[in-house]
Amino acid sequence: MFGNCLIVGSGASIATSTSSDKANASAMMNFVNVGMVMVGTCILSVVPGSPIVKLPVMFLLTIGLMGICWLRLIDKGRKN
Repeated sequence: MFGNCLIVGSGASIATSTSSDKANASAMMNFVNVGMVMVGTCILSVVPGSPIVKLPVMFLLTIGLMGICWLRLIDKGRKN
């Protein structure tokens, strides 16, 4: 993921720009980042099978879930 540093840096600055307590917002974002890595590692260790198959499947499922959430948020924003 070559663009990950650009995405995370831009996302962090955008997310904390509207927060009055930037330290708390940054701590929460770091907690979420570390929590996602922990959940992913736990899922990889629990689900049986080859990691060569599990990683792409988990990636595609995560991308699909994020897309569904994003589309629902956009749809909810249009209704308001």
